[in-house]
Amino acid sequence: MQKEDRPIHFSVELIHPPFSLNKEAIQKLYTELLGTKAKYDSIDLSFPMQARFYTNHGNKSQSIILFLPDRALITEEWTIITFSDFLEKTEILLPKILKARNQSLFLAHIGTIRSTFGLTGYQDAKTFIVEKLLHQTPASLIDYFGRSVSTVGIRFVFPESNETPGLLHIAIESFRHNKKEVFVEVRGIFSKHPITPNSVKPLLENLKALRDFLTNRVQYFLSQFD
Repeated sequence: MQKEDRPIHFSVELIHPPFSLNKEAIQKLYTELLGTKAKYDSIDLSFPMQARFYTNHGNKSQSIILFLPDRALITEEWTIITFSDFLEKTEILLPKILKARNQSLFLAHIGTIRSTFGLTGYQDAKTFIVEKLLHQTPASLIDYFGRSVSTVGIRFVFPESNETPGLLHIAIESFRHNKKEVFVEVRGIFSKHPITPNSVKPLLENLKALRDFLTNRVQYFLSQFD
């Protein structure tokens, strides 16, 4: 298995007490961001209960902030920026979002990282997962379920502890866009420590921990089979 992964998605969901959307404050935030590394090309205020900033980079790649009554979601879909750039962008956005939403803190945050790893010993990730992780064969799955399988995978949930913060959900699947790659999603839910404009660092460290878990722990686990 290749050591280096191919990131395709970064996001962080910022949860705060419910509060009605102030479209003027959101518009002001959009204007403030134009001179920063966290700027967006377009704004959409057409829906009463949500607002959206977005940039379409082409080839399915998008940068988005979605504002809802009780949260904001920062997303890089089919990302063209690096993880360090995403962290820098997030650090810029957090205090500004709190101000625009008239909030003093985020009660919880949820980070999600999706990536793929290329296989070296297998030409098909579905066969790799079925044979090596499940100890089955594609034919045996058809015997059991009576249908062919298009995507196959496994999931893990790791509870939070004092030594390991955050509830982690891990998905490992065959990647439907490239059969030679294994898709991995790491999702962490952090709710013990609220985030304020002056305490952004713990959130960034949690996102770094998710990235490290994917590139080291999950890769280490999978590489033993390939």
